[in-house]
Formats: sequence, C-alpha cells, structure tokens
Amino acid sequence: MITGITSELGSYLEAITGALPGALGYRIRRAHYGRRLGRLGSGAIIGQRVLTIGPESIFIGNHFSCWRNCTLAACDDGLIHIGNRVGLNANVYINACGGGKMTLEDDVLIAPNVVMRTNEHNTGALDRPINLQGSSIGEIILERDVWIASNVTISGNVRIGRGAVVAAGSVVVRDVEPYTMVGGVPARFIKKRGENDREN
Repeated sequence: MITGITSELGSYLEAITGALPGALGYRIRRAHYGRRLGRLGSGAIIGQRVLTIGPESIFIGNHFSCWRNCTLAACDDGLIHIGNRVGLNANVYINACGGGKMTLEDDVLIAPNVVMRTNEHNTGALDRPINLQGSSIGEIILERDVWIASNVTISGNVRIGRGAVVAAGSVVVRDVEPYTMVGGVPARFIKKRGENDREN
C-alpha cells in the first residue's frame, strides 16, 4: 500500500513539475527525474509534460534531451535503456511495458511524433476478440548514431544498425542494416549512406 501511495504521489509531482516553464522548470525537472528514474545521467534537459510509467525501470545516460509531451513507459517488467547524448524531440512515445525491452545506444536522434512499441497484440484466433488474445513480447534496439525521422513507427523485435537513417513516415517491421537509409510502409532499403549525398 505504501509503495502505491508513493508511486501516486510521484505521479502528482511529475504533473506539477511538468507544467513549470523556463530555466527554473528545466532545473526542477532534472532534479525530480534524477530521483524518480532508475538512473538519469548528468546534463539532462527535460521539457514540459513528459510522462514516465514504471520510472524505476528507465535508465538514461549523460546529456539526454527530451522535449515536450514525450512518454517513456516501462511498467509491468518492461525495461528502457538510453545511452549518452540521445535526443528525443516532441511527442515521442516509447513503450516497453509488459516485459519488453528497449535500448537506444549513444548518439541516437529521434524526431517528433515517433512511436516505438516492443509488444504487439496477437491476432491469430478468429473466434476470440483481439483484446482477449494477449500480446507478443519483443525488443527494439537502436544502435549508435541512428537517426529516426518524424512520424515513424517501429514495431517489436527490430534492430536498427549503427548509423542507419529511417525516413519520415516509415513503418519499420524488420531489421535495418548499419549505415543504410530505409523508408516506406513497410520500410525498405533506399541506399547506403554516403551514396550521392551532398555534404552541407
């Protein structure tokens, strides 16, 4: 009972600190999440209205940035590991609940409105509603230096290789090779990075 009350009080405090504007808001949120998460490294910048579910199972490295309206969910034996210098833009939804595992290695960049879910509903039985069929537990791994562009969806049991780029609006349902660019629904190979790229 005490654990439940403590968790609920933490949620209220998160809602209050999440609304605070300006530099003071950033400092207060850094202190709050430093106590609430399993780990939060130094130099974090956390925007307004960030929601954590199962915060004790979320481990984050140094120089993390997370903008407004993001969700990090690791409840019910889920696990989220985020490396150093990882940036999440606005409205990113990361869900590893139900025993899933999510790993974002160092220097990963996530654009706005990206959805990553490690678990998927089972749909094989036609004689039962989908909501009664349970779900498949998965794992998502984004290796170092990956860039996920805006409005991408990544499903469970996917590994995106080091230095890969996923184009905006894609749905990733299979592994992505290192240093490749993929895009589409479902995402398919476009090219190797460095081919016909114009350096800015």
